[in-house]
Amino acid sequence: MPPPPSPSSLSLAVSLLRPRAGRFLPGASNADWLPKGFTFEHRGVAADFIGADDSPAKEEVRAYFRRHFYREAPIPLALGMDGGPPQVQEFIRKEMDYFLDAGSSLQFRRREEGDLVGVGLFGVWASDPEYRVLDIEAGEWHKAAAVVAKEMEPDIDPRVTWRDLQYQHLYNLAQKVLRRHPDRRGMVWASQLTFHKKVRELGLSEALISNSVKQSPGSGLILGGQSNFPQFDKFLIKHYNNAHLEEECRYADEDLEVDGVKVLQKLSKLDSMRFFVDVPKS
Repeated sequence: MPPPPSPSSLSLAVSLLRPRAGRFLPGASNADWLPKGFTFEHRGVAADFIGADDSPAKEEVRAYFRRHFYREAPIPLALGMDGGPPQVQEFIRKEMDYFLDAGSSLQFRRREEGDLVGVGLFGVWASDPEYRVLDIEAGEWHKAAAVVAKEMEPDIDPRVTWRDLQYQHLYNLAQKVLRRHPDRRGMVWASQLTFHKKVRELGLSEALISNSVKQSPGSGLILGGQSNFPQFDKFLIKHYNNAHLEEECRYADEDLEVDGVKVLQKLSKLDSMRFFVDVPKS
């Protein structure tokens, strides 16, 4: 675990992130790079791409994601994003549409019934030589984001600023890794994944990752994802071929305040956010 940032390094990080607030993700998601075999069927559940032009499916997915992911996933739950003010609701729509409009996400439906039982939002980011990579680790980035979010009040809800910069950290991390691997054209980032409780025992997460690993050699893509649960770490390391922990940040060190409360510190029992990367063999 890296040490807490010094006041001087935190001040520098704040100065670097401040002008980036509100930019969201600077690069587009390249859905065409995902292998066709990225879709699969497992135990009666089919995983298929959500078409960028499939408006009815996208609307159904948005509603499903609001009902499940934003009410169950640790970070959105701690932030109180579901039921938040209009600014927060607009940002929820923005972050979903980034992935849905690119066509780089999966819907999971039971083959016979046809009902939606899961969604995976994926970013496929190209190596971007024009992007300025910031040498800021996750813990320091999040602390600086909390400072910037506090500065933005009361005009902008602090959750919006922090969440915006959280996504930018993922993109920055991806570009940082890609600079170390100039032979790779991009990274697939598993951004958000949720399954209905009635299918969680079917092993769909395992099937998804196993299939992703199987499709990745020769694609020129690196795989990445975030773990919020200690038990999920072992799962990732088991199912990825060459997974390693790239960065992490402790919930106990998260300083984001909403109405005077450091809301993410309530997740301290989960220890930390951990960011894993897998570089498949060419």
